[in-house]
Amino acid sequence: MPYPVTLWAPVTKPFPYSVLYYTDDAPDGGRYLRRELARLETIQDAGALSFTGYLDRLSGPLILHQGSEDDAVPQRWNDDFVFKLKEMDKDIKYYVYPGADHNMNGAWDTVVTRDLEFFRSFHK
Repeated sequence: MPYPVTLWAPVTKPFPYSVLYYTDDAPDGGRYLRRELARLETIQDAGALSFTGYLDRLSGPLILHQGSEDDAVPQRWNDDFVFKLKEMDKDIKYYVYPGADHNMNGAWDTVVTRDLEFFRSFHK
């Protein structure tokens, strides 16, 4: 039986962009990481390391929570991700919480309640 999964504001962009997006805040502006990724790509297809290439393997139901004011993970990433999963006929519930941030501040109780209901629906 496939296992249900909950995702709270996940980074859903493909690797290596999913990492490079955050390098602006690095002390060196991300130069070291970009250099190491360039080295990696000489020996390995970086795209093959991205989970987004394996979405067809998802078999269980998912629930994804996203805050509209998340400054760490842009909502559009998960809008696109959910759209892609639905195109693949994956079982996913998607909730966006107006005003909530990355840690679901302002929506915490609702998110936890929905997760509990989600998991309870699979416990028989």
